[in-house]
Amino acid sequence: MYRDGAERILTSLTERYASFGPEREYILREGTGHKPAGQNINVGLIYGDYFYVEAVSKLRGWGRSIF
Repeated sequence: MYRDGAERILTSLTERYASFGPEREYILREGTGHKPAGQNINVGLIYGDYFYVEAVSKLRGWGRSIF
């Protein structure tokens, strides 16, 4: 059940928000850092990329943390 949910979430993120390539400074676009303060709205966030890569790695069978 949890694996299926993780696969659906990561598939959705990849199809809708991920961009790959050497010209990109981030993987996921349209992240939000602090909406109530109006800061970092619809931007790439390094911690969003970190958790995205960590989740994909774990889903593919890597049992360790990447950090």
